[in-house]
Amino acid sequence: MGAVFGDNDIRKFDASGALSAQFDVLAEVSGSDWIDLAADQCTMFYTSEGKSIKRFDVCTNTQLTDFASIGFFSAAYALRILSDGGVLVASTQAILRFDALGNVVQNYDADLQNQWFALALDPDGTSFWAGDSRSGNFYKFDIATGAQVLPTPVSTGAALGGLAVFGELRPPPDASSPLILKRGKLRLDRHPHKDELFLKGSFVADPASIDPPTQGVTVTLTEGGSQIVEINIPAGRGWTTRRGPRWSFDRRAVELSIKYNAKKRLFELEVEIERAEFLMDPKAGSPSTSVIIGDQEFVNTQKWRSTSGGKKLVTP
Repeated sequence: MGAVFGDNDIRKFDASGALSAQFDVLAEVSGSDWIDLAADQCTMFYTSEGKSIKRFDVCTNTQLTDFASIGFFSAAYALRILSDGGVLVASTQAILRFDALGNVVQNYDADLQNQWFALALDPDGTSFWAGDSRSGNFYKFDIATGAQVLPTPVSTGAALGGLAVFGELRPPPDASSPLILKRGKLRLDRHPHKDELFLKGSFVADPASIDPPTQGVTVTLTEGGSQIVEINIPAGRGWTTRRGPRWSFDRRAVELSIKYNAKKRLFELEVEIERAEFLMDPKAGSPSTSVIIGDQEFVNTQKWRSTSGGKKLVTP
């Protein structure tokens, strides 16, 4: 939930309505006015009735660089993220469409409408609805052609402050969900099979959707498409299951723990691997980490930094 007045923060509530997180986002003119969460379930796009489409990472609690500027248009209001990563935003004098890189690729308008304020996607996946707050009219546009789908606008007969469409399409979550690392360490050793890996982090998944003892777990580090190390923890023997749920594996220099934190509604992960053999020496900044459980992949791309004269890489 965004906030126009007061502290301007974006708030997260759980399914029971209890406040579970609060994010101190950077405001421009009027708080966190309109918000939309990207398919990665981490990047929150929002407007502040200024010139920018802003972004905030709700997984790492980090302010990100602005996605785009609306240029000479007066102010940015309602926005929606498209399935291709682009964005539609009501920008007072017109509705602008940006591609995934933040470039304006199209604009939409109707005669005598100069206070575009609200918009929502249509369930057909090819069109959207937008309304003018001053005239009270709203229109349906074809996303690809920019043409008005309806022959005449729909008039509310009153000032228009928002717009909702039943069955509105939202971007589906990425097939690869984020893995947030609270701590990561790679120790490189000049002797064979003496490298070490330690990871401590969290990821979000339906508690009923994973079962490591029957699905197995694969931990992989890559760099530029090349594999640094892959550890396959098989299903079956070696696993212990406790209430929570909580699973642990301890065998042959591999220790792994996955525990569901019901209060935070996420899984907490710890991996410790000794006597590993990295296929290549990773470089600071670039390694990508993934944990695969069944058909779900949880990916981390945080930057790593070098310590101990290049013998260790750590994150964050």
